[in-house]
Amino acid sequence: MKMNMKMNMKMHTVFKEKKRSTSNKVFCKLLLKVGLGIPLLTSMLAGCLNKSISPVNSSDVKFDGKVLIIGAGAAGLTAGHILKQQNIPFQIIEASPGFGGRIKKNEQLADFPIDVGAEWIHTDPKILNEILNDPKVNMDLEVVPYSPQSIYGIVDNKLAQDTEFAKTYSEYKFKRDTWFDFFERFIVPGIEQNITYNTPVTGIDYSGEKVLVKTINGQSFSGDKVIVTVPVSILQEGSINFNPALPPEKNDALEQLYMPDALKVFIKFSEKFYPDMLYAGDPEAGEYDENGDKLFYDAAFNKDSNDNILGFFTTGDYASDYVHLTEEEMLNKILAELDALYDGKASQLYESHVFHNWSMEPFIQGSYAHYLDYSVVEEMARPINNKVYFAGEGYNTDMYTGTSTVHAAAKSAYTAVEDILTITESK
Repeated sequence: MKMNMKMNMKMHTVFKEKKRSTSNKVFCKLLLKVGLGIPLLTSMLAGCLNKSISPVNSSDVKFDGKVLIIGAGAAGLTAGHILKQQNIPFQIIEASPGFGGRIKKNEQLADFPIDVGAEWIHTDPKILNEILNDPKVNMDLEVVPYSPQSIYGIVDNKLAQDTEFAKTYSEYKFKRDTWFDFFERFIVPGIEQNITYNTPVTGIDYSGEKVLVKTINGQSFSGDKVIVTVPVSILQEGSINFNPALPPEKNDALEQLYMPDALKVFIKFSEKFYPDMLYAGDPEAGEYDENGDKLFYDAAFNKDSNDNILGFFTTGDYASDYVHLTEEEMLNKILAELDALYDGKASQLYESHVFHNWSMEPFIQGSYAHYLDYSVVEEMARPINNKVYFAGEGYNTDMYTGTSTVHAAAKSAYTAVEDILTITESK
């Protein structure tokens, strides 16, 4: 199945018309309004319910075949890590030159590493040890509370302080490290020999006793099961041919998902002139912003840093205003917006920047999965013929962990691997 641009525009219209609102203005704003969008909603729900990742019990393992994993992002790496712990043969097939997927870092701009992909820890930091699932390893990455105090909305090109949100919003970030460092140090070393890079998958044939994965360079991989961890945008694109074709229910679910544009920019200034957080929207509004997310934030907040680094994260229609510009045009547009709010200080104090256009990443093509009905996610995650499994932030069936986050991707990997290792009946 191929979802063309017309279908994407149709889905976009559906999402724009289906506003998410509530009579409880404060709760709605906390969960949906301020630039962190769906990850913020799911993290707050997860925090309230204290959900965690449960390890696979070795005594329950009934599988002794080989597993193929498509993609070396958070879900694919976690799946490989679990299989390694259970001594199950596996092979990860990654389209790009390196691991990480939507996890990526930059070490050149600032005196601390910057997450140009996934950045926040949207739940209790104990999730890091739960993903690792190895009490013998000293997971020494320090995390810090992320509780910005000076928060402003942008209304008609003017600043409006949001004191209410500042009193309640709190998450976590890495202090000296990144999500990329977590996987690079604690997950990848044990499994990298099982990763094949620069190998886009073009076909998955599960018609026979074995699963056969075909790649763009003509190489084939054979296994007993396959875990597909590519973003939903890649399945929508139709670049992976399934034999037999995906079930109608799976295609219907794909048509109900939307993965909007996404861009992250980090700008270094000689002085700090901006607040802890600045977002597009009215602090007094109590309704989801159907245009997406647009967030400026102090990226050095609570970090060991002497640098002034302003982060810019945007998705949806807001991001669409930037992702098709050249790098110079994009930078000038952002600086002009800040200049209008801060009397030209952005251009005066600008030193350097880095940016990452996730919409233009050929094997990502956007931000994270959006949906209107959670049953769509459940259908996307449903295995096919006890052979084809799905994992990733957009396939996580634990609604309390949610979607759109690294820990959601990891949780979905645990679910998929547990199904493979412990369930033997047909699905």
